[in-house]
Amino acid sequence: MAEDIGPPATKILALFDTRLWLVDAESPNTLWFSKQIIDSTPVEMSDLFTFYIAPTTSSQGSTGPTTALAPMDDKLIIFKGNAAYYINGQGPDNTGK
Repeated sequence: MAEDIGPPATKILALFDTRLWLVDAESPNTLWFSKQIIDSTPVEMSDLFTFYIAPTTSSQGSTGPTTALAPMDDKLIIFKGNAAYYINGQGPDNTGK
């Protein structure tokens, strides 16, 4: 079972696909996502529900930290200093499976 904990500090967050997504302020390459939001209940977070996006280094340099999140159709767009990525899909259920 995915235990509930308080999320980290953040300056960047977005709602996407029944979840709250946020960027960890102290580790801006780590995304946190909530358990699926259920009407009339508080948002529940778990440290098991994280996603790391490495600051890839190439001939162009580092992509840098995550700077913004935006939902678009069935994707969550993740903007970094020099790159943009997307993710989609349902993710784990509220128990972590």
